[in-house]
Amino acid sequence: MVTRLRSLTDLETLIAAGIPAITSQSFLKEELTGAGLRHLRGT
Repeated sequence: MVTRLRSLTDLETLIAAGIPAITSQSFLKEELTGAGLRHLRGT
């Protein structure tokens, strides 16, 4: 199943029901300062 979740609450609901979830996030370099992640250029 592929779906777009509206919030983390939706994700929590899936996990509580025993449904495993994989997420993909997108952000600009300046939107996630201090996270310890390096910025990678998409292909």
